[in-house]
Amino acid sequence: HAVTERDRQISNPAVAPYGDTKHEADKAMAVQIVGAIVCCMVKKF
Repeated sequence: HAVTERDRQISNPAVAPYGDTKHEADKAMAVQIVGAIVCCMVKKF
């Protein structure tokens, strides 16, 4: 769902100029979230 939402926002001409910056922010956030999930999983196992 998150990926579809991001794709729709980037393809929207109104936010196109800010697409790159927002995409970078989304990627950074996604990396943090994935990192946290991996840490939790590693601690469990």
